Formats: sequence, C-alpha cells, structure tokens
Amino acid sequence: MISPSSLLPAVLSFLGLYQNNFIEKHGYELRTIDHLHMIRSPHLYDGREFVNAIGFTPEAKAATIYFANNELEQTHENKLSLAEIYITLCDKEGFQPGDMKWITFDVNADPETDGLITIIHKIRSIDPTDEVVILPGDFEWDLIARTEYFRVMQMITTESPEKILLRNYDYTNNLGDVFPTNCIYFSFSSDDTTSTTESGWPFDDEYQRDAVFLQELLNEAIINSEDLEDSEGSEDFENFEGSEVDQDSRESEDSEKNDETNSR
Repeated sequence: MISPSSLLPAVLSFLGLYQNNFIEKHGYELRTIDHLHMIRSPHLYDGREFVNAIGFTPEAKAATIYFANNELEQTHENKLSLAEIYITLCDKEGFQPGDMKWITFDVNADPETDGLITIIHKIRSIDPTDEVVILPGDFEWDLIARTEYFRVMQMITTESPEKILLRNYDYTNNLGDVFPTNCIYFSFSSDDTTSTTESGWPFDDEYQRDAVFLQELLNEAIINSEDLEDSEGSEDFENFEGSEVDQDSRESEDSEKNDETNSR
C-alpha cells in the first residue's frame, strides 16, 4: 500500500506549487540567510514567533528543524503544513525529501523531552552533555520514538532512520548567557557512506544555530521596543486627557469668578 505522504511531492509538483514565492503567496514572511530559511505568519502571535526555521547543509544532505510551530498557527485558508513548507524548501535547495541523510531537531521549550534525555544519560552513566548513539533494538529507541520529534520526522520523510544521536549545543547571547539545548539527530545512512568533517562530525550547523538565535534576540528586542512605545503612548494619552480636564476645570472656575464679579 502506498503511503499518502509519499505521494505529496508528486502532487505538489503536479499542481505547480514549486514556485520561488509559493510560501510568500500564502501570506508567510520568508527570510533566507544562505541555506537557513526562517518563516513567520501573521496568524501565529501576530508574526512575532517563527512558524518554522529550517536549515540545510547541502554537502552533507542534512536538514535541521529549529522550529516547527505549525500546529500552533491558527487555521486559515492559506495555511501550509510543515510537510508542504519542508518539501518546498527542499525543492528550493535542489533536493528531494528522500535525498536527506540527516534530519535533526532542536528541543525547544519541551521539559518532557529534556527530562527523557536526562534519564537516558543517567541510565548510561554519562555526563549530560555527552553524545548518545541509539540503534534500533536499543530500549532508548522506543523512548525517542514516542516523542513529538519522531512523529514530525515521519511527516516529512518516508525513509526509516538507521540510528539516532543525541547531542547538546550551547546557545550564547550577546551578554554571555549560555542556553544549553538538546538536539536529536536522525541518521538515514550507514557510517561507511557518511562523510565527516575534521571534527569527526558529519556536518557543522553552528553558524545556522547562531543565526537563528540572533534572529530570536533581535525579534525579542523589537517586540519589547514596540511594547514600550505602546505603553508610553498610552501614558501620553492619559496625560493629555488629564491636561484637558484640568484646562476645562480652570476655564470653568474662571467663568464662575467672572459671573460673581458681574453680579456684584
């Protein structure tokens, strides 16, 4: 039996949805920095948060899902699913979804999965930041398979992972604050077919991670600035209203005094 998700690329192609501005035509804001694509929607917190942030490392055939908030976006007639956005971005990068050797996820605002990863480290008696390799048949495989990340991975590819890696990455802001983040890597190729970098890791996405984090900080600064302006504007309006009341009061008092003088 053919899986409906396996037909999605062909259906999208037939409908002519692989356009350079397909995502924008559906009302989304798309910003691309090299191979990093950041998408916002006016239907998700008024465009203040990412719907998706997806990066590609072409030489390693790797895709990293930094944010997948599609299910939080309000329903509207132009809403795109994660699969539609991912497949469109793969096409922009010159890939088919099945070409990917790695699909990775950042664990964001998810204490349940963070706790699960902590338990896995404790069971293996290793440090919280040590890398973990999980193979089919390992009991930890079933634990990861129950997470949201495994489900989302299955939404965007029909391939089955051959191994799962857990890593930890430190985001550092401009104040020097460090934010440790768990990352889940699904590998779709065996070791002998995976090229590695000088560090021994299949691909390096540190630049993209820093870019995503910087964009979050900039967006947060803009939001805070807008909120401050709104607050100051509200105070100015209240002061203005107060001054009008005072002026009216003074004019009323002057009028009463004049009436008293005239009556005398």
